[in-house]
Amino acid sequence: INFAAVGLLILAVVLFVLEAKIVSHGVLASGGVVAMVLGAVLLVEGPPELRIHWSTALAVSIPFGVITVFLLSLVIRARLRPPATGVEALAGEIGVVQTPLNPTGKVFVGGAYWTAAADEPVEEGARVRVVAVEGLRLKVKRAE
Repeated sequence: INFAAVGLLILAVVLFVLEAKIVSHGVLASGGVVAMVLGAVLLVEGPPELRIHWSTALAVSIPFGVITVFLLSLVIRARLRPPATGVEALAGEIGVVQTPLNPTGKVFVGGAYWTAAADEPVEEGARVRVVAVEGLRLKVKRAE
């Protein structure tokens, strides 16, 4: 076994992991595929019939790289998506006033009733937009 080839295989794994952590648009993953192919071809030192052939190395490394880049692109898109749950998801949501806001009252937002405060009086049934969340109280303003 050639230890330089083992180093190339380890480098390939490191490059795939770095692609997940750093958005390089596939550059690190491509380097990982090249390192994996070279590492696989150089891995076994011996007679030619015992060595890993280029076709085998390419047949394993390229699909592995494509699958890795595809899955990493899904991870990156999921990271960029805004939060779907929790207090952070309420910001910007539209709700309906249940009791008049003068300056506080109840609103229905995101499937739940919340205590809300507004800077100006808002009548019952009006639509409001959540501006901020302060503890269990929403800061709202009239929706346009």
